[in-house]
Amino acid sequence: MTLSDRDLSQMDTDYLDDLPEGELRPLSKQLLADLKEARERLKQSPDTSSRPPSSREPWQSNQSSAEPSEEAPATDDLSALDSSESSSDDLPSQDSATPPAATGDSGKPKKAGRQVGSPGYSRNLTLPVTRTIEHRPDCCAACRQSFADNTDYRPWNARFELELEIGNAESPKLQIEHSRHDYFSATCPCGHQTLAEPGRGADEDGWSVALSEWHLCGPRLVSFLVYLSLSLRASRRRIQAYLRDWLGIYLSTSTINQCIHEAGRAVAPVVDEQLIAELKAAGLLHIDETPWKEAGQLFWLWVFVSAQTVIYQVGKRHRLVVNQLLGEAFCGLLMTDGYSVYRIFPRRLRCWAHLVRKARALYQCLDSEGQAFGEALLLAMILLMRNIHRLRESPPDAESLWAQNQQLLTLLRSLCETHRDIAHVDSRQLAGEFLNDWEAIVRVVETPAHPLTNNVAERSLRHWVLLRKITFGSRTAQGSRVVALLASVIDTARLRDLNPWEFIAQTLAERRKNQPVPRLPMPVLA
Repeated sequence: MTLSDRDLSQMDTDYLDDLPEGELRPLSKQLLADLKEARERLKQSPDTSSRPPSSREPWQSNQSSAEPSEEAPATDDLSALDSSESSSDDLPSQDSATPPAATGDSGKPKKAGRQVGSPGYSRNLTLPVTRTIEHRPDCCAACRQSFADNTDYRPWNARFELELEIGNAESPKLQIEHSRHDYFSATCPCGHQTLAEPGRGADEDGWSVALSEWHLCGPRLVSFLVYLSLSLRASRRRIQAYLRDWLGIYLSTSTINQCIHEAGRAVAPVVDEQLIAELKAAGLLHIDETPWKEAGQLFWLWVFVSAQTVIYQVGKRHRLVVNQLLGEAFCGLLMTDGYSVYRIFPRRLRCWAHLVRKARALYQCLDSEGQAFGEALLLAMILLMRNIHRLRESPPDAESLWAQNQQLLTLLRSLCETHRDIAHVDSRQLAGEFLNDWEAIVRVVETPAHPLTNNVAERSLRHWVLLRKITFGSRTAQGSRVVALLASVIDTARLRDLNPWEFIAQTLAERRKNQPVPRLPMPVLA
């Protein structure tokens, strides 16, 4: 670059019009050279430079190259899972949200997962059984007569279960207990034979995993797998390696994935029936959204945060997502950014952090008129924010602060109305944004107790943004739903100072027995 930002900030159309032709030609050559260099930098991508693939924008395809790279790692074609992690010391992961590029004999891309005709695998019993649990029927399934103590029970079925034992505060531990569950039958004097059977949840539409006690992994172990996957952001293969190295058990990646999806199905009624109702009754709601990938397609992860509840949903970036969750009759306040879909709600707050960043960017632009507008906006907003923080403390000079705020608001609106039709595009757009959202922007000035920023929602999303960058999102709609449901329960429990993993294990245990879903308790006020 031959011209600096300082040089460019001193140039405008009037300056170029006044230059003699002899001076304008050399300057034009400099501008042309700088423009070509800037364009070449803008065109740089992971395909044409040393930038890492993670530097792509979430809405850009990861397969922009027509020809695959010679150094691209091969991918295997195992079960279709919902998360992946690219690492040089990992085996190729089947969890990637981008379908593998392998092709079959017909030349068409292979479907992810186990292929038809491929050999299957079964579990080898290597752990010693630590305890045996007997399940006997209590009464006749036909006449409901209780069985006597001397009833002849006969074993008819059995299953094995791996469960995680964590001990207690006095004696903490982390080990696997291998149990054998024996199921017995009994014949009633009425002639009916009754079987003790593992519990099984009722069938539900939209789920490909069953809720059943006939499962290798116990509820606490399933909850631990959810912790490793969502809280520690470990891929299925890393979870598999951790279980093998530290707990001495082997689970296939498909079993791990099935456990996580079963946990998501187990907590679905907690979110759909309890948490959403509590969210709709909130007085203040923070909303934000971030890109999410599902099978390589662009979706959005939405977050809705109240004082005691957090709800996540994966969907398109459309007002239907907000309408379906809150309805148009939501009466509380919404803290949002400038996305236009939120304007259907009249009682809204605008995040000032977004506006300050835009004003600062305008102040640092290369247009002199835009710089002056950005500087004036920035100064007015900084003074208003200072006064808002002071008014929250009920100072003795509150009346003078209120009067100063009114003067600043008058100045701010005058600036926006003056610049809404100027030639500089960014200045014109920012002035229009202020005027379109004026009531939402100034509401916090009128009521200083309201929040100034949407940091609550943005902080809630940060962990899941990192998960998306590691796993590249999810592969199926069910996988996206599982992430949203479990994230809602985990973050809500944290907000209520509860242990989410105990609650997930308890909920899964009850759901496997087809029992009522426990409620996520509200915090007890001191």
